[in-house]
Amino acid sequence: MKLMALFVDFFRLKKIPHYHGDSIRQIFVGTALLWLIATPIWGDILPFGSLFSILSALALVLLAALTNPRSSVPLIADALISGAGVFLLEAAAISFYDTDPIVLLVIREIAAIALIIAFYMSVKTARAMLEGSIGAYPTVSDSPEK
Repeated sequence: MKLMALFVDFFRLKKIPHYHGDSIRQIFVGTALLWLIATPIWGDILPFGSLFSILSALALVLLAALTNPRSSVPLIADALISGAGVFLLEAAAISFYDTDPIVLLVIREIAAIALIIAFYMSVKTARAMLEGSIGAYPTVSDSPEK
């Protein structure tokens, strides 16, 4: 039985209820990779220069690495950064859709959609942490009365 528990822990088949940090981490790293691959090929994703693009990708990876189920501070930072990212990406997509290549518009939209999902998950997880329900399974007393 202990071998099975080790197997489950090793492959992370056991999920923590109300915690979405693992998904947020994957979205942030995937968005950073998309950002770093697209910038030298098609141009800057945001109109702030290449240095900003590199620093933005590093910030996403840093936040992904700091996200954990024991602290709400990184999750609040995740929400702030992903929300700002959605705002900036959509503003750039709307402002430059007629001057930049269509590929940049598509990449901006993909990144914005990914970050809006990360925003939702980070706010939901931060709320659950602040309520103290991370890791808690629903009980009978949590169900509404009939």
